Amino acid sequence: MESTDSQSAAIGEQLEASRTSAVLFPLEKYHVFSVHGPDAERYLQGRITQDIRSLGAGSLGVGAFALPSMVLSPQGKMLGSFLIYKVEDGYRIIAEPGSGDTAAEDFVRGLFMFKVADQLECEKLDSQSLFYLAGPYAGTNLPRASAEASGQQEDFAIGSIPLSSGLTLESLCDNRGELPAYIVSCPKEASEEFFRSLGDEVTSGSADGFNAYRIIQGIPEYGRDTTEKIVATEIPHEQAISFKKGCYAGQEVVEMSIARGRPNRQLVHLRSTGDKPFEPDTAILLADDEKRVGFISSSVVVPGTEECYSLGFLKTAVEADAPIVADGVPLSRLTSDRQSA
Repeated sequence: MESTDSQSAAIGEQLEASRTSAVLFPLEKYHVFSVHGPDAERYLQGRITQDIRSLGAGSLGVGAFALPSMVLSPQGKMLGSFLIYKVEDGYRIIAEPGSGDTAAEDFVRGLFMFKVADQLECEKLDSQSLFYLAGPYAGTNLPRASAEASGQQEDFAIGSIPLSSGLTLESLCDNRGELPAYIVSCPKEASEEFFRSLGDEVTSGSADGFNAYRIIQGIPEYGRDTTEKIVATEIPHEQAISFKKGCYAGQEVVEMSIARGRPNRQLVHLRSTGDKPFEPDTAILLADDEKRVGFISSSVVVPGTEECYSLGFLKTAVEADAPIVADGVPLSRLTSDRQSA
């Protein structure tokens, strides 16, 4: 078993590689689903927050893309966060982890909450492995069998990359952070071939390394930062909600929140100084009167430094320049127009 010091050092090396070259993280707890059947488009169109009819006919060629989306309760609270894209036999979903041993089942249950006589099926694709390739050289380290696939830089542009074995990788360009990154869906039997195709400058990452990376980049994750207690408009939602598609479960709450001008609280990306990360649910207080105005959802200290990055939720009524603290430590708010749901 690795010591805490060696684990921390390994994460530090992975984060350095994400800044200077490239790192391949495993997305071990993410889920891949196939949704198909005669009623798949109609049902999903009325269930999730995105307009899936904009995805087109289902070719993974040049110009194909995925949509970030959410599935909500009738009260507008999140039951899952995912990417969805069209394939020849229906739709592919890459869902964020959720929490607990039944997270995948919980996601499917929430997605099909209103399914009655609809003719569609959902299959969990355990035959697929997911990876996250990040860093300045991430794009150049995708297999070059399909130049246009590895060159697309639009949000969630999809590349379909054939391997020499005849199997195919799917890469999705992820622009949510400040560094170039791709989500890669790979058949498990092709994993070794994919690894061999990568250059020597690609560092092998870990699940803990990815968690540190996403917090530093300000990328929330369902099951850690967002849960069934979070309303959809409390996170950056512009990419994940269509306001032109028509009705879906939770729409009324979403529209009311937008009409009010702002939700009661919003996701924030925070930085502080210290040698220990904050525990989840640590209270965020106003420095002046110690009034609770939010909470930390996830936190990490960059190994070898005292730079602490956190995600959390803060009441929108708090002025932008109001001093805030957690456990007595001053917090500064980070902003990025590239941050999205």
